[in-house]
Amino acid sequence: MIRSFLDDFMGQYWGDLILLHWPVSVDVIQPTIPNSLELDLFEGEAWASVVGFHLSKLRISPIRWFPWGQFHELNLRTYVRDKDGRR
Repeated sequence: MIRSFLDDFMGQYWGDLILLHWPVSVDVIQPTIPNSLELDLFEGEAWASVVGFHLSKLRISPIRWFPWGQFHELNLRTYVRDKDGRR
């Protein structure tokens, strides 16, 4: 049911995708994380990722008539858990 709602609300295509991951010291990344979250560690290390891609075929309801176009996107992320342990 959620997938159906999301498919109706928004659609997009990611092409030319690249994923880069590397370990980062907890001491370096911890100050950038909100107090309500904790780092999700793997073998005692935090990880950072760079995700680059070309986004196209974007559609968002209810304004499907708007020409969103296509563009390159670059995301920098790390991995966290909330107070209930959800990633």
